[in-house]
Amino acid sequence: MQTTFHDILDMFIKRDVPYILIRPISSEILDGCKLRDQLVLIVYDGKKRRAVNLSVLCFLYNKCSKEFVRDYLNMNLPLTMIQEKYGVANELEFASICISKNPGEYREYFTFDMFQLLLSYSR
Repeated sequence: MQTTFHDILDMFIKRDVPYILIRPISSEILDGCKLRDQLVLIVYDGKKRRAVNLSVLCFLYNKCSKEFVRDYLNMNLPLTMIQEKYGVANELEFASICISKNPGEYREYFTFDMFQLLLSYSR
């Protein structure tokens, strides 16, 4: 059975932890999500782990690039390939580039501190 976005949120609520370990998920579960809380997923495929910020992925999937999120969640693609293809090493850098194009439009998607952090990446 495919893990849903609501399944992930339920895991955070029930476990009351800052991050959860999860098997790889499909990027499509992020369709329509909007999340300001900074929740960290550790995606683990049995061999490799990748820490991802769920609120940043929601933003990227719905406002910037579904393709980047799909590739970033694909554990078969090493981060070196992500960097070669997109010119960034992680989702935070990609979000900072997207936000820097029109910061006022995207302010509502993040807490103040996270928004300032993302803007600082692009400077």
